Amino acid sequence: MEREHFRILLTVCVALFVSSYVESQLINSTSPPVPPEVETHSVEPDLNKSVLLSNISLPITRLTQKPDPFEDNVCQLPKIVGPCEASISRYYFDPKSGRCELFSYGGCQGNGNNFLTLRECQRRCTCSMPEDSGLCRANFRRFFYNPINGRCEEFRYGGCGGNSNNFMSLDECQETCIQDTPAKDVCKQDRDTGPCRASVPRYYFDSSCQCCKKFIYGGCDGNGNNFQTVRQCLNKCKGKAVLNN
Repeated sequence: MEREHFRILLTVCVALFVSSYVESQLINSTSPPVPPEVETHSVEPDLNKSVLLSNISLPITRLTQKPDPFEDNVCQLPKIVGPCEASISRYYFDPKSGRCELFSYGGCQGNGNNFLTLRECQRRCTCSMPEDSGLCRANFRRFFYNPINGRCEEFRYGGCGGNSNNFMSLDECQETCIQDTPAKDVCKQDRDTGPCRASVPRYYFDSSCQCCKKFIYGGCDGNGNNFQTVRQCLNKCKGKAVLNN
């Protein structure tokens, strides 16, 4: 009886062992294989390929930039009095204020931003500035000189900012910027001392008396009825007499 019992237990143990072994083999057979060891490499640029790519000709679109009217222009040069000690009234264009202003020239050296007359400075610098309506939003009728077609044209001024190529009337624009303006237009202008505070003796033509009169010019702006000498005033406007004002 004991032998029979032992035989049964042995059979059960063997069966359990075989079952466990078979199950483990089935699990191993369905698992994904372990991948081999992966090699790692640092990625570095291929210089040979870079050279080849740099030699490929690609179409390049060039942007056409609007030329600056003041590029390589004497109007952008600084005011230079020069090393000499004379005191000669000249005019220069101040890029900051956008105006032609009076200064005392020493008489030697200096640069091209040095004009004998206000009109010469304005024609070279003021009249070449672009149309500028300014920063504000008013709607004033003004005129500017268009250097492309050589004409004075109407535009709308906002009321602040802008530049000095900005004239109250068509006549004023033409007299300032157009060289062949008839002399009679200049001689009909009123005396204009300008906004600056210098004290420069000048002469203007008074159309009411048909004579040249002396006045004190402030040194900047003003108009074309402004002469350095009596003779210039008489020759330009055919004045008959000179009166001190």
